[in-house]
Amino acid sequence: MFCPKCGSQLEDDAKFCAACGEKLEAPQPAAEEAAPVEEAPVEETPVQEKAPVQEEAPKPKKERKPLPKWALPAVIAATAVVIVLVIFLIIASNPKTTVKSALGGLDDAMADNEIISSMFTALNEFNLMVDVQQIYGPDGQGALPNPMKYDIYSDGTQSSMYLDFLGAKFDVHSTTDPLALIVNAPDIGSYGLAFEGMKEAFRKSVFHPDSGSKYALDMNEEALEMFEEFLDGYEKLLKQESMEEMNDYLSEYGELFIDLMWEYGEEESESVDGNKVVTLTMDEKAMAKVVKDFIAELTSDEELVAFLEERIPVSMIAGEQTWIESWDDVMEMLKDSASEMTDAIKSADFKIQLSVTASPIAHDLKAIDIKISSEGVSVKAGIAFDGNNITISAGMAGSKFVLALEETEDGWTVYAKAAGEKLFEAEYKESDEGWSFGVEAMGETLLEAEFEESDGKYEFLFSVYDASMGYDDYYDYDDGGSDQGPVFGLFCEGDYTEEKGGFTITIEELGITTDGWTESVTMDATIGYYTDFDMPEIPAYTDLLAADEETIDDLVALLEQFFNDAFGGMMGEAVPDYDYGYAY
Repeated sequence: MFCPKCGSQLEDDAKFCAACGEKLEAPQPAAEEAAPVEEAPVEETPVQEKAPVQEEAPKPKKERKPLPKWALPAVIAATAVVIVLVIFLIIASNPKTTVKSALGGLDDAMADNEIISSMFTALNEFNLMVDVQQIYGPDGQGALPNPMKYDIYSDGTQSSMYLDFLGAKFDVHSTTDPLALIVNAPDIGSYGLAFEGMKEAFRKSVFHPDSGSKYALDMNEEALEMFEEFLDGYEKLLKQESMEEMNDYLSEYGELFIDLMWEYGEEESESVDGNKVVTLTMDEKAMAKVVKDFIAELTSDEELVAFLEERIPVSMIAGEQTWIESWDDVMEMLKDSASEMTDAIKSADFKIQLSVTASPIAHDLKAIDIKISSEGVSVKAGIAFDGNNITISAGMAGSKFVLALEETEDGWTVYAKAAGEKLFEAEYKESDEGWSFGVEAMGETLLEAEFEESDGKYEFLFSVYDASMGYDDYYDYDDGGSDQGPVFGLFCEGDYTEEKGGFTITIEELGITTDGWTESVTMDATIGYYTDFDMPEIPAYTDLLAADEETIDDLVALLEQFFNDAFGGMMGEAVPDYDYGYAY
């Protein structure tokens, strides 16, 4: 059978074209057989050739012309990256893997890294407070029209931000369970968007195109339908139970994929430096079998299809393919294209070697390496763990790229190398007096930061450099022998106190340097970073989609007033008694 749209040869029982995706009508064998009877002299030759072509299909496909020389390295490199990412994600989704399925787990290796876990915690669980009361210029002139205070909280599932900005006070909250975004202000009240039931709430709101309100969105029927399906799918997909089920399916099919690889590949095991190294070798024939069986299992999983139908509207992935009306259609399309995919894999002529290194007793993951070879070209990629050190590498045709995180005696460093030359390096150091951080690229300093504390006092210096610019004509800058100065510099000092699992600093003097211009100001400001804190309660709120037109009018007016007052305050118009000798 042939596709009526693109002419590609298909299986007789195909429901979709594997080449262009055209949905096919049910075949009519009687009509097809009638043609050669009427025009036997004309159709006899193709009828005789059709059967051999189907029986010997793999042979001509193996004789396909190879990729152009310029395209082969790119295809192999892309394939290596995709396979490495898939394998890493599969292993990471299954923390109970055995020796056969990666000897431990990538997620455990990453979680056990103290440097990465401390960074994640510092960025994900904190309370940051910034309180600026006054800023005065060098001659005592200029000041803030109103104080500014920011208080930010985060614990990974909820974030809250309290703002006192130029006289306007409000707070913003977001939470993942239930998923909601809330804004609370004394003069406005508490309003928010609850993502649960959002589609139904939108249909009843003043924003719906059929509401007749001046706030009704201008949408045609097609755009409205797509928007409502998006709201419905977004809500269902982000439900906590949906994410848990999705992780379960990823783990299940990740383990299935690895099981199939070990079933059809050739496995070897050896001991190297006291560690166990398991190597799996697969050629194109073995990988074709893996893909064929994997697709067969995937497309026959009725529970998975039901989950996808319930949680993810198929229109979110169908795009312009209007013939895809359900997830059953997606599975049928995938099933119909399986033979094409496996035939393409068989004709590729490649070899994959996957090696997993782990300690023999605890099964702690040490390294994952993969090598893909085709027509004399090889691509290698891997990730290695050594305590808190992590090295990711990739190479082809004698060139090698390395991205590494290494623990040092007094901190850590992250660097990238290509062809033996260091492209980038970021280094963090700690001492009894404080810490320092620097970034270099191609041997040139890009950024430096230094913090020192002693007897309850601190000094902080931050500098940004532009290696492409010279500063000899501006000023003589002493940075250890280099005559290159910062394109931007910041200096501050004040009191330092350790509390609440973190610290509090005051800013009494702030110096700024930019493009050869240097100035300093005095301040009354406090900054705090804490890890020991209580998350604030989320206030009761009214769903914005349930608000009437009059309420929306009041909200818009209050917001306009807020912005006018705020920006007027920044320009010195809100408090005329102040002498604004300088603009801040």
